[in-house]
Amino acid sequence: MIKILPKFSTSLSQLSRRKIIIGSATLGVLLVIALVSAFAYLFHINSLLTREDSPQPAAQKSTAPAESSSADSSAPKESAGAAAETPEQTADFSAPEGAIKADAFSTPTQNINCELAESVACTIYEYSFPSPAGCADKPVTVTLEANGTIKTSCSVQIPAAQIQDYGTAVNYENFACSVAETGVKCWNTSSGKNFTISRESIPAN
Repeated sequence: MIKILPKFSTSLSQLSRRKIIIGSATLGVLLVIALVSAFAYLFHINSLLTREDSPQPAAQKSTAPAESSSADSSAPKESAGAAAETPEQTADFSAPEGAIKADAFSTPTQNINCELAESVACTIYEYSFPSPAGCADKPVTVTLEANGTIKTSCSVQIPAAQIQDYGTAVNYENFACSVAETGVKCWNTSSGKNFTISRESIPAN
């Protein structure tokens, strides 16, 4: 009986060692599994953060310009509609306010005489521009017809009339003239057709 006890004690010691080894191995496996799981979890979190920080797909970005171009394209249509509703303005060729009613006048130097009736004509006596053909050393007359035709000749001369100061305007029937030191401008108050006559120039034929 004394010899049996040591053998039983030895068996218990070996069994304890096996349990310790198995327990250690199991713990090691569990630690490895835990580390792998933790690494996988961190990788997943990092992947989600990377997706959130990444730029949006090109398809989503393309929607904004499309909406913007659509809004811009509508603006000209609205502007055109507003312009169509605005009454069309007509040009005003009427005689200046305070114009003197007269059918003839002369400039202060009496170098230009004008006559207003069914047409308006002005004769200039001294000038520096080249004389029209056949009018060398002769006074030149410019005529504006009612139909808008402008003619230049030297066969007709407008006689002197009442002098009008510089800065004044003359009106008669459908024609008006403004008197200035630089010359005389006459026009049709209905059509706006006009001519200017001065020492330096006359309308070209």
